[in-house]
Amino acid sequence: MSTYNTNVVVVSGRLTHDPKLSEPSRGEAQGEKVYSVLRLAINTPNGRGGTKPIYEEVKCWNGLARACVEHKRKGDLVTVTGRLDQYNKPGDGGRWKYITAESVEFAGRRDR
Repeated sequence: MSTYNTNVVVVSGRLTHDPKLSEPSRGEAQGEKVYSVLRLAINTPNGRGGTKPIYEEVKCWNGLARACVEHKRKGDLVTVTGRLDQYNKPGDGGRWKYITAESVEFAGRRDR
């Protein structure tokens, strides 16, 4: 029996903002890596026959981040495969949960 759990997330939604490149603020990765945070609106059933959005943040690294910044805009549909991660916030002891992308499928563009 394995001691590891499976951590795979697949979501599809529309970008709520244009992606932008950033650099890590501290640690060894500074200057070597870039990342982009994709904010997705994902429609889910509301229990009354309609839908309601939930919002998730997806972190992309390096080449994947650059491709998202170059080719995706607010309103575009993307499908993300990745893993669930969390970051412990300094100070207040809270946690920030997000999805780390392994792949991003450029599923469609909103009519411009």
